[in-house]
Amino acid sequence: MIDVTDDGWVYNPRTQLIPGGVGEQDDAISGVRVLQVASRYIAGGIDSHVLESFFTGKKEIDSYFLLDTTTATRSGFASLDDLRRATVPLGIQLTLEPISHVYSKYRFTWFDRLVEILFAGPPLLGLVVLGGWILWVRRTCEVLPQGA
Repeated sequence: MIDVTDDGWVYNPRTQLIPGGVGEQDDAISGVRVLQVASRYIAGGIDSHVLESFFTGKKEIDSYFLLDTTTATRSGFASLDDLRRATVPLGIQLTLEPISHVYSKYRFTWFDRLVEILFAGPPLLGLVVLGGWILWVRRTCEVLPQGA
């Protein structure tokens, strides 16, 4: 997702022909509005007119897909019921979510949390130690007699 959170791409960066770019191919799908990751499969709904509906605010889903990430093959479906019928034999309970929710769920990992702690931890610890030291100095100065 770039600049918007209600639609995006699903793609494998290793199979893209242009390094750092995304091109339409079997394992790259644009206009994805809803998504579900289930084992090796990615199921989702597409708005194929996402560019035309960008300024109108419409968020329609006009087709669905099932992507097998192991074989890099995509199956297309005209309706949600067709997609549901295809996922039942695979043991997938279909629960599509907005792409922003799925992105947030998989984007941040334990490593991101560790980096946050390493970035924020030392300054916060320093602030607490400095605050404690200032309180100790103030209390010590209050205890000392005026002429000392």
